[in-house]
Amino acid sequence: MVTDRVFTGSDNCRNETWIKIAGANSWRSIWRPFIYRFLPEIKQILACRGEARKFLVPIVQQRKTVQGKWGDSTPDDMMQWMMDKADALIVKGDDRQAFQKLTLSMAAIHTTTTMSVTQTLYDLAAMPEYIQPLRDEINEALASSGGKFNKSILSKLHLLDSCIKESQRYNPPDFTSFCRKVRRGVALSDGTYLPAGDPELYPNPKFDSYRFSKIRAEGAKNADRRQFVAVTPGSLHFGYGKYACPGRVFAMIEVKLILANILLKYDLAVDKPEEGRYKNIEFAH
Repeated sequence: MVTDRVFTGSDNCRNETWIKIAGANSWRSIWRPFIYRFLPEIKQILACRGEARKFLVPIVQQRKTVQGKWGDSTPDDMMQWMMDKADALIVKGDDRQAFQKLTLSMAAIHTTTTMSVTQTLYDLAAMPEYIQPLRDEINEALASSGGKFNKSILSKLHLLDSCIKESQRYNPPDFTSFCRKVRRGVALSDGTYLPAGDPELYPNPKFDSYRFSKIRAEGAKNADRRQFVAVTPGSLHFGYGKYACPGRVFAMIEVKLILANILLKYDLAVDKPEEGRYKNIEFAH
């Protein structure tokens, strides 16, 4: 009724017929513990959790049997880190440890990695002139490490980092919210004018794969804040302040590794160059 007071007005929100209609798709709280297990969506989730438990619990148990005996072969992965901290975090039982691993995996399946890789590939396919300089940078970095990727090598890929950040600037994940893209100048009712591609924020606002790498190369003030993972008032894709995404460096490593491997092994092109870049599918929730 409180919500409908805003939605339908003070009289309608008290209408018994409307109250029944509005609540027709909900269950009384007393029945929910019994009903939810029969809903197809919930059954699917419970089945998935059951399969995950079958897969993960034996791994947890097997590792516990040799806990402290690994020596130099101790697994270096998130599951082992969580097991090592289980007592300190008061995580009791193999089931609970397995469930936390599943929960963490679900949290890590985020749009940042998928969308950043996809959008960057689409941009490069439409603007292939940027591809060879990226390949040269990747090959040069690999040559200094015996052909193997590591965190130090990835940090040297300034052109790739800049390309990813510019692609994110052009195709922000914020499209999943109620943001608006100013395609042409718009004058609001109070006289405020919103210019399209405001050069005061980004000079020459058209796509420039080298935009952020040039700023870093010039040694500008706060140049490090131009990195893909940097969080600033002008770059909120990973949040800001104490609420900034704690996994953004991990996401960056994934994105760079995926793109570097693709660029070294494949050529990119759009089906119809005359039509330009593939269009994004925009949605909101």
